[in-house]
Amino acid sequence: MSAVLEDLEVDTHKAGVRALGILDKFITGPYWRKLNMCENILALNNPLQELKEKLEKLSGDCSVLLDGTFKLYPDVDVHVDAIYDVLLTPDDTDSTTQVFLEAMMHGLLLILERQAEDQLGGVNSQPTC
Repeated sequence: MSAVLEDLEVDTHKAGVRALGILDKFITGPYWRKLNMCENILALNNPLQELKEKLEKLSGDCSVLLDGTFKLYPDVDVHVDAIYDVLLTPDDTDSTTQVFLEAMMHGLLLILERQAEDQLGGVNSQPTC
């Protein structure tokens, strides 16, 4: 426990953990809820395209994540709770957190383009059924 406490005193570690929390609140959490709203895999084509476009923008500037103004999907709310409040409280790790977030968005974009290529312009991008 003392090692964990010492790690929490390192700003870089705090920024990394904070970035992971913000990623969950604004990207992976809303994506999961959107996924559960879709009746089949082909209904995800538009949400996947929207995710791709937003990840492209976020990989260059994640400031909208740190100020809480970002919304992945208009019909999916971000869970606002005590954790949300702590994650978005400005502190001296803001710039490092933003760098981490932008790197994460770039990585997620690369994975999304590779894993969902059939839905993002490939053979399943314009389903006929």
